[in-house]
Amino acid sequence: MRSPVAGNSMPDPIVTFLLPVRNAARYLAATLKSLEAQTRRDFIVMAWDNGSTDDTCEILRSWIPSRLPGEVIADDPRTTLGECLAAMVACATTPWLARIDGDDLCLPQRIGLQLAEAERRPSLVGVGAFARVINAAGEETDVVKQSFSEPADLRFSLVYTNPLVHPAMLLRRDAVLEAGNYSPMSMGQDFDLWMRLSSVGPIANIPRILLHYRVHGESIGASRHGDWPALHHELLERHGPALFPGAEKEDIALVHRALSGFESTPPAGRAVGEAVIRLAVAARRAPAWKDTDFLATRAVWNAYARCVPRWQRSPLRLAQMLAAKAAVRIRA
Repeated sequence: MRSPVAGNSMPDPIVTFLLPVRNAARYLAATLKSLEAQTRRDFIVMAWDNGSTDDTCEILRSWIPSRLPGEVIADDPRTTLGECLAAMVACATTPWLARIDGDDLCLPQRIGLQLAEAERRPSLVGVGAFARVINAAGEETDVVKQSFSEPADLRFSLVYTNPLVHPAMLLRRDAVLEAGNYSPMSMGQDFDLWMRLSSVGPIANIPRILLHYRVHGESIGASRHGDWPALHHELLERHGPALFPGAEKEDIALVHRALSGFESTPPAGRAVGEAVIRLAVAARRAPAWKDTDFLATRAVWNAYARCVPRWQRSPLRLAQMLAAKAAVRIRA
């Protein structure tokens, strides 16, 4: 396995940007310029071309390693994005990995703030950030991709959403390998990894917009949006027992159906709320999370409130959750 080549005029790198690309010429120069503008410079770029037929390789080689330290790998294309990312993780030699796609833009403070958060909270295995959606022309939209920030919120919300923006993530390499690395999936390889990585250690989001996430007709998420409901169901079938040890499959499926937003008439009512509570109790049985009171998290509170109409809510459950929120402060 090869390893990326760093330039001589930079500090020893501690982060490798993983940049898998295929026919990314339209937006790639802007992406690379956003990496060049980072305020913290102890990183390298591993760009892996997967059989581009446009000017992608020429653009990469005009930047790397002359303007950005790193390596362009263009002679070993992989079939799926998950397979490519797994190979990149295996090749990397830095302790931290940062994801970026060839059509997104990093804000200048991104890596500096994420590394500072990782240093402040050394138990974290991943640090994400919020992202603003931009269109094909680079114009900001009114949509901001964001979710929860704290580890327990993020972990619980996996039952009904993907709470992390993949190209905004900073990941601890040894934790990714411990979790089994990326799976060779053509889509959803990030969601699959979050479900496994959250059992290795906590993941947090910085509640600031540090990425402009481009959505356009050629992106995988846009072109295969209709495949997400079946994929999410499949991943919960596979990883639900580890996320919620001892929980009934029916409870996982019920909460997923009620909250994922995929159904036009999702189930609701006290029965769904009680399933939310049972999953919160089950989540605490995971070895790495035995000291976490999930009833005190915003994710569980919001899930319960979304499922159960106000007039059906159990006063006992509300009192229990309010007491937990008052008594427990979630920390990584």
